[in-house]
Amino acid sequence: MRHHIPVISSESLLLNEHPYIKTLVSALHYINDRTRLIEGMAVVQHGIEILKLNNKQAQQLELNFKISKHKPETLLSQLGILFNPDELEALNPYDLCLVLIRELQLGTGSAIYMRFFLDLVQQALVEFGNTLDDVLNYWHTVENKASIKTPEHSDAVTLMTIHKSKGLEFPVVHLAYCNWKIIRNEQIWVSFTNRATIPPVAYVYVQPESPITEIQQASETAADMQLLDQANLLYVACTRAQHRLYIQAQYPLKSSDTSSERKDLISHWIGTFIKHSGLHGQACYSFGKPELLPLHIMPEPLFP
Repeated sequence: MRHHIPVISSESLLLNEHPYIKTLVSALHYINDRTRLIEGMAVVQHGIEILKLNNKQAQQLELNFKISKHKPETLLSQLGILFNPDELEALNPYDLCLVLIRELQLGTGSAIYMRFFLDLVQQALVEFGNTLDDVLNYWHTVENKASIKTPEHSDAVTLMTIHKSKGLEFPVVHLAYCNWKIIRNEQIWVSFTNRATIPPVAYVYVQPESPITEIQQASETAADMQLLDQANLLYVACTRAQHRLYIQAQYPLKSSDTSSERKDLISHWIGTFIKHSGLHGQACYSFGKPELLPLHIMPEPLFP
């Protein structure tokens, strides 16, 4: 993103993750219920940010807030923003959103998010009711999953978890931070039999070296399952690329390194593979037949 490369992620596409959507929803909540001062002040904070007020001006607004009997609309008026909750409440929710988007300058750089939010408002009005309360109730049922839709072949870097990438293919895949733990120190339930001094069941950490037979056996089973899960995860990650796969991992272990902590990282598997390939000691490794990417997916250089 620092180099102006467009990036798409499931989180960035969620409507409720966009700050302007949060401001719009806060404004709707305050108009619907004047006791929700936190939402009202969130709108004021947005006004301060878009007008780029300095600290002294912001402190004066804070003083005015105490004098104005805690009315955010008074502060917004001082900022030159038309925001009369009584008049706005009389509008139908769709028109209300249009007015707020205009007065609070919410469309700048976020038009696509506003358009999808307006679509949700329209859907709520058709299917659930025509009041602002109906719209807000509907929003709360979909806010954690409502997202903008992007074209299938967007020219952008797509960020996603390995689990979400399962079954998908991409021309180029970059697997960053390939050094997660193989065996996590998680807790498991263990059943005990014929042990008068131990409860019948216990919630304990994975301890393959435990002297207690039940804990040792349960820990070994849990560790084996984790090992299988991590092998499957690495397989999925390494089979998403159609043309090129880049893996960024911790530097492979030296033959003299006996650190159990480093050997518990997924990068240890990669390091072991490189070591047995006779290529140990480099910082960058290449495998396969280097071929030019098709022109339509050939990346442009970051630093021309």
